[in-house]
Amino acid sequence: LPGDRWSRQLLFAADPDNGYATLPLPAARLALRSGDVVRTEARIRELSERLEACGQRLEASRSLLELEGRN
Repeated sequence: LPGDRWSRQLLFAADPDNGYATLPLPAARLALRSGDVVRTEARIRELSERLEACGQRLEASRSLLELEGRN
């Protein structure tokens, strides 16, 4: 999360304004909460890019497993 050197989670994090409550999509939600449209768009774009990269890695892994299963 921007401004939080400890948090690296894109999907869930503790809500900094609500104790131990869970905050889904924290970077985007915090940017939205602040009312900063430009930052919100940037965080949603970053989330989308990272999810796309994860999907590509999963697809590559699936393909490798299929190849290994044929041998």
